[in-house]
Amino acid sequence: MPEIGWTENDRMKTKGINVWEQYIEYIVLVIAILVFGYFAWTTYTSKASVVKSGKTITTENVDEELIASSRNLSPKLHDSAPSPIEITAPKELLSSFEQGLVASLSPDQRVVFPRVDLTAGFAVNQDLVSELRTYVQPTVPAPERIRTHQWFATVAEAELSEVPELDTLFVGPPHDATWIQVAAEFDMDGVLEEFRKMNDAAASIPEQWFDGKVDVFDLRLERVTLQEEGWAEPELIKVMPGRTTFRPQLEEEQINTNLRDDIVDQLRTGSQSQVIRPPFYNVKDFSPDQVNDPESWTPSNATGEDGSSEEPEEEGSIASLRKKIEEITSKYSKLEREIEELEAAIRAAQSSGSGSSDGGPMGTDGSPNSGNSEIIKNLTKKLMLAMEERTLLAREREDLLSELRSIDNSAADDLVESFGGKIWIWAHDLAVTPGTIYKYRVSIQVANPFFGRNPSLYPEQQELADPVALVSIPSAWSEPIEAQPPLQWFVLRAIPTGSSVASNVLDSGRIMAEVYRFTDGLWHKDAIQVAAGQLLAAQDGGEFQTEWFVLDMIPWLDATEKNLRNHRASWVILQNMRTGVTEIVSPWEQASNSRLMDLRDQERDSQYYDDSNLM
Repeated sequence: MPEIGWTENDRMKTKGINVWEQYIEYIVLVIAILVFGYFAWTTYTSKASVVKSGKTITTENVDEELIASSRNLSPKLHDSAPSPIEITAPKELLSSFEQGLVASLSPDQRVVFPRVDLTAGFAVNQDLVSELRTYVQPTVPAPERIRTHQWFATVAEAELSEVPELDTLFVGPPHDATWIQVAAEFDMDGVLEEFRKMNDAAASIPEQWFDGKVDVFDLRLERVTLQEEGWAEPELIKVMPGRTTFRPQLEEEQINTNLRDDIVDQLRTGSQSQVIRPPFYNVKDFSPDQVNDPESWTPSNATGEDGSSEEPEEEGSIASLRKKIEEITSKYSKLEREIEELEAAIRAAQSSGSGSSDGGPMGTDGSPNSGNSEIIKNLTKKLMLAMEERTLLAREREDLLSELRSIDNSAADDLVESFGGKIWIWAHDLAVTPGTIYKYRVSIQVANPFFGRNPSLYPEQQELADPVALVSIPSAWSEPIEAQPPLQWFVLRAIPTGSSVASNVLDSGRIMAEVYRFTDGLWHKDAIQVAAGQLLAAQDGGEFQTEWFVLDMIPWLDATEKNLRNHRASWVILQNMRTGVTEIVSPWEQASNSRLMDLRDQERDSQYYDDSNLM
């Protein structure tokens, strides 16, 4: 039975063709519609997002994120922004370049060696003739302006692990320390002048033998102690534990040129300041900031400090200009030394790869994990600032010199010749006993330019090449200094018997005093009133209790009206309850005591430091 609607032609077209082949185009069309429909559905139903640094960014918040990123980036693009790339300051070349422009191409120094024909035969005891010279024998000048100062601090716990010897020196905790710092001024330029000195009979030392520099091998601190029979024999103070010293090597009998050259290399790459200005240890909390500035110490009639020996000052504009130029010269010299130390510290940090661990001469605990690059970056910043300040000082000095030349050319020339300056050197005596009186002196050991140069010396001068170091003339002895205890008191007023306003009060007289006590990194003060016949201590005793007992008060017959008004017109008699020693003090002298002024400053700074840490 034929299919309805199908013609013979239709049946012929589909004959032998599968069904799916007949409808393949429809199947493909349906699949395409489904795929495009799926993509269209997912596009309109899902959100585009990206996860960046743990944060999901979508089309809804992408604009805000871009704005925030641009704001963070904007300050870094500013000219004043710090560079993210660490740049090490290049070595200053202008001065050496300018010197090279005007310098002669021919050498002005020559190294003299003996001309000896080693192939020739010589008879026994035959003299050898060679080209030798007689040289001037230098004298290393003595350190001057010696001065002393006693300090109190608490050594940080971290230092004890690095320097175990400190645990026996400063028992704790807290590891409270008191020591005496001894400083003096040393003329480095004066040593170079001695090396370059010459006369008709002797030549100056060749510049190559000392490279135009003074290398200080050791700073030797001696002290004498006052005893009942007088001053004891001088004793050499040991170098601080954990600080750079070459004293053991120098004391060896068989020291050679290789060891000497190794010491010189270390000194010229950052160790010199450790030898002549050893820093104290890292301390807890408050640190006195005058430790590195002996010029600011209050001199106690130290040798060379007596104003009566000073020459009278010049008058007029010349004197004023000279004073300004000398002040700038001093600042310039100080900056020169600071720049040399910074450059040496940067070189040492770069070569070691671990940075300088010395820190400041005396400071509080820093971060032990601070990187070497951060140390170099900070040192470089300080170096650039110091160089800028040096340039400004040099310009200011030249302007003042020009002004002085217009008035007195010879005076300006004298100042130019003296440009250079001296350096402060110091050492620390850690083993001091409160109540003991000491005196100190300092001497310096510098590298001997003759050492190891026996072949270049006449036989009669070859003994100059034996010592590895030249010892300076010792400084004068310092003024006596009495080591003070961590608990100190000052009687500032004395109100004698019968001065009380209330008539019914038992009036035996009283004193007013300030008591200072150092402990655990800070100074503490208490102002107290004590009646005659009582212990010099706070009412509740505690940490402000002394060993002194107030016995009586005696009127001062030469007291002025001002003394009477200020209750400083009586002698105060006290007795030590431990030793039985009696002491008479005067409030008018104790009120102006330089030690009291110093303690007030340190106590105020301590409280400021303590308060700032509480904020």
